[in-house]
Amino acid sequence: MSFRDGRELKESIEALMVRIEKLTDEGVKKMEKKPDLIVLPEAGVPFFSAHNTTVTTVTRRLYWHRFDSLMFLLANRYKANVFFNEIDAGYKGEPSARNLRYYNNNVLYDPNGDRRDSYQKKFLLMFGEYMPFDFLYELSQQTGRFEPGLTHNLIRYYTPADKDKSPKGLHLGWNDTENLSHEAIRSYYEAAKTEVQVSGKFLPLICYEVILPEFVREFRTAGNPEFIVNLTNDKWYGTTTESDQHMELGRLRSIELRRWMVRSTNSGISANIDHLGRFVGDKKTGLMTAETISETIEVIDSPPTFYTQYGNIIPWLMLFLTGLYYLNLLIGIRRGKSS
Repeated sequence: MSFRDGRELKESIEALMVRIEKLTDEGVKKMEKKPDLIVLPEAGVPFFSAHNTTVTTVTRRLYWHRFDSLMFLLANRYKANVFFNEIDAGYKGEPSARNLRYYNNNVLYDPNGDRRDSYQKKFLLMFGEYMPFDFLYELSQQTGRFEPGLTHNLIRYYTPADKDKSPKGLHLGWNDTENLSHEAIRSYYEAAKTEVQVSGKFLPLICYEVILPEFVREFRTAGNPEFIVNLTNDKWYGTTTESDQHMELGRLRSIELRRWMVRSTNSGISANIDHLGRFVGDKKTGLMTAETISETIEVIDSPPTFYTQYGNIIPWLMLFLTGLYYLNLLIGIRRGKSS
């Protein structure tokens, strides 16, 4: 299940969190069963981190316990994996202000709400997420100062032993996070904890990474994913054709890898794509609307495709053979003239 928040700038962050909780509950009700995976879009909760570290709490106050708590609560309410986007921070080398770096980070919480694998965006967007030269930040102070991630890694997802396990009392909600610390909420849900097992792995792609075939192929060194999840922020482009172009280019990866895709955007086109590039159930969202999409996708565990392993070797081979043909033709013409 994936959705977009459809927010407006004038709305407070609290209203956004209420909307996320409401959309999740409405989506599950529409499904008439608990989901296995809940997917939020890139920048679904802007400006904050759910990663409680010294860097995100002391050095830079990015961590917000209520954000962390809501993701924990959604995971426990439905005993589902929750995959979402956040800002993370860390040091590149020795701890110092000069070595502080920010990351566009995707992370998964398992059905117990425990933080598991994360992926830091590697292919950053120039002028949006970084500037090629430091002096340019003075000209565009809204541009992020992000650092590319270091690894191509897949994300493990989990299956709970008991999907109906719940706390002794009622489930908590967003409003409860105002008066309860994250530690108190975790303690309340201790009775709801269940065994979880790794079910498989999926390929995490952030925003424009999904339109770069050679970049996506680099993940083959991390293993063989069972499906693709793409979190995207198309808010920059409003209601222009960019959202359609982004969607069309992105679903080519499903065809190349022969894997289904879950695509969640905060303003553009959200959809589930099958391994042939078709919209599952002929469903896709509109632009700038708050919607939820839920579908059952196929988890494919087949060997990597020829394209995944060898890329564009056939077009390059054809180009090489064509070059040889015309080179031979040119040599023949010159020999004919000389004789």
